[in-house]
Amino acid sequence: LLLVDMSASVTQAGSAQVLEEAVGRFTERVGQYQQTAIYGFDGRAELIPIRGFAPGKAGAAGLGSVKPRDPSTNLNGAVTEAVKVLQKQVDRSPVPLRFGTLVVFTDGTDQAHRVSSSELHGALDRAEFEVFVIGVGAEIDEKELRAIGRSGAALNHDPAALGVAFAQVAERI
Repeated sequence: LLLVDMSASVTQAGSAQVLEEAVGRFTERVGQYQQTAIYGFDGRAELIPIRGFAPGKAGAAGLGSVKPRDPSTNLNGAVTEAVKVLQKQVDRSPVPLRFGTLVVFTDGTDQAHRVSSSELHGALDRAEFEVFVIGVGAEIDEKELRAIGRSGAALNHDPAALGVAFAQVAERI
């Protein structure tokens, strides 16, 4: 499951096309080996379904047209909800060997304060899958994002490094 920050800081930065291309290349690469889904988040409590789980290299078409309803960033809440969505998908998989991977992209920190840090880390402690973080932008908190990305993190303060960061995590997966 790829969880993409669609808060105002991302959608209004003028980099929607670059983000859509990076997500498309990511799902194309990872989709060779496992089903992928794309969900977005902004400041609201619920996730924004962009594309459900599908095999193959289904892209990220339409990602650039998502407009935030709440311009803040509900990073903690979104990760907590994504853990639930991915765990449900893993639990109902008919194959004997089940595994999942959560990849979170953000350009900043939790600003909505809907879910506490301790609730977030409790959900991550119970997660039975790998969790990676891609953090790109001037507002990222490296310590916070590394704590979320327990399996790895690709972090860069330079927004131009977006594609490289997605490629690094795709390579790890």
